[in-house]
Formats: sequence, C-alpha cells, structure tokens
Amino acid sequence: MNKMLFNINYFEPAIQNEEYPYKIPKTENDKYRKLEMIFNLYYDETSNNNSREISKKEREHKFITDKSFIYGEVTFRSMAYIFEYAKNIFGINENGYFYDFGSGSGKGIISALLCYNFKKYVAIEFLEDLIKKSAITIGTFLGNFSIYYSQMKDFLPNYTFEENSNIPSISIKNGDFLNENVTNASFIFINSTCFSTQLMYNLTKKIQTECQIGCIVVTFTKKLPLLNLEEWEILPGFKRLMSWGLVTVFIHKRKNSDYMNNSNVSNFNQSNSKYSSKKSSNVSSKSKSYSKSNKNDNYSSSSSSSSTYKNKENYSEKKEENSSSRKEYNSSSRREQNSSKRNSSD
Repeated sequence: MNKMLFNINYFEPAIQNEEYPYKIPKTENDKYRKLEMIFNLYYDETSNNNSREISKKEREHKFITDKSFIYGEVTFRSMAYIFEYAKNIFGINENGYFYDFGSGSGKGIISALLCYNFKKYVAIEFLEDLIKKSAITIGTFLGNFSIYYSQMKDFLPNYTFEENSNIPSISIKNGDFLNENVTNASFIFINSTCFSTQLMYNLTKKIQTECQIGCIVVTFTKKLPLLNLEEWEILPGFKRLMSWGLVTVFIHKRKNSDYMNNSNVSNFNQSNSKYSSKKSSNVSSKSKSYSKSNKNDNYSSSSSSSSTYKNKENYSEKKEENSSSRKEYNSSSRREQNSSKRNSSD
C-alpha cells in the first residue's frame, strides 16, 4: 500500500502489466487517497481472510461445488479507477440504481458509496453468512457516515438523500441476482471471473432484456456473450489489480433503447439451447446437487423484498439420462470392437 501512496499518480500501474488506458488527472490523487483511508477502516487483510473462510465453510456445508461461487475480493483503488474511467468515457446516470451482483463482504458497495452518487445502492449475495457479515460492515459505515460527510464533504460524492434522511439509500439482499428486476439500474458491477459459461449466458439474456439506455455493466475476465452490438458499446478490456492478482475489466454500455425483438430473442435462445445441450451431454452424473429452502433474509435500510435463489438441480435428470446413454453406447462399442478382433483373428 505504501508503494501505491508514493506513486506520482495514484492510479498508475502498481505492478508490471497493470494497465492504465485512461489517464486520470493527478489532481484526483489526494481525493482517492483520502477516500481509501475510510475504506481501509473496514477492510484489511484479516477481514479479507475471514470473509474467504466464511464463504468456504458455507459452500462446504451446503455442498456447493459450482465454481461460480469461488470467492475473490476487489480493491478500492481499482474500483475507483473503473468508476472514473466509465464516468469520463461514457458518463454515469446518477438517477439510477447501483447493483453489485454477488456482493460478498460488501467491498463493491462501499467503493461505490465513496466514489459516486446513485439513487440507491443494492447488494445481492446468495451466501447467507457473507450477507450477514456485509450487513454489519455496511451498517457500521452508515452509522459513521455523518462524521465522514461533515469532515470530508469536498471529497465525497454529491449525494441525493431520500426525504427525511441524511444517509445514502442502501438495500442488502440475500438471494439470486438473476431474480432481481434491474430496469432501474444505471450501473451493474459483476465480479464474474469464475462464473460458468451458462451463468454468463443467463446474465446476458437478463441484461439485454431489462437494462435501459445508458446503463453501464462491468464484468471481470469475461465479456457478456451474445450481446446485440447494435445496442451496446464495449470498451477494450484492460488489466487492473485485485486481491487475487490481475484481472481483465470489461465495461459495457447500452447505447440503444430498442430491446430484443422476437428475432433476436429466438436467435439468443437457440444459441443458448445449443450450449446447454452440449454441456448436458458432457457432465458427470456424479456431480452433487443441493436444494435451498425458501427462507431468505433481507437486510435493508429501506423496505424491499428479498430474492429467492434458483434451484441448483438444473439438468440433473438430463445428466442421469445422458450418463446411462453413454454407458450403453460404450458397452455396445466394446462388443463391436471385440467382435471385430475375433473376426480378424479367424
């Protein structure tokens, strides 16, 4: 951290291969260094390790083997750079909601709170113990917010507070982000490095269908597949440093208000169906499946309904059928080969 603080420019590459495609004015250095000091009051190496352990234990307890749930945390410095880059290249709509899909310990939400004004900040996380931890952290931050705002108002965003409130509006939800309506979103952040291809397809369909003109979507490592490029602009990927190392960041913006027409929906579903069929024919029947009870907790600073997580037993019947088919085919194939060898020896 000290090495970063003494850089000529706060956002310049801190390690080899970190990229800096948009040059942020040096006048912003002092601002973000001060804001990072607030961020570091809530997150340190001990906190990071604790969150990682919480995620691991809950996944083991619930037999979650899907790699999409692998835990990784963002850094404030890189999140601040993403906001600055998006703001200066695309512009960000302050009248919409900020969403963090898979919000973990809440680092994305706290970063957004410190960097930019949104009408509301929404954190969505499936793992219950993580959402409880983030609710405590974010609650403590909001409890101290008036102090930060009075002492560092010149560095903080020009917030739009709700009536009779002096803190930003935040909602923290335990559930599945695929079930959340995001037609009110102006910025969606998705730490998608470990997301499966199927999940990325599902996200694309949701975002293509619901996001309004001007909405910005940030993903890590993978671009959203099969987006209608007549309706979206995607900046070239660039590498920034996160807790687990360098990650490629992709920034998408909806530039057209025409939603998917029937032809586009049909083409998307057809491509998605082909991928799903291919995946089903190659998965092992030994994969674990699990179910989630309907009970969800909703930790919110305002009234909102929590989402319910999708049943993870998708494709289970197809897996068993395909597994049986493969066994029958392999058995038949071996009989044909043995028969051929006998005939050859005869």
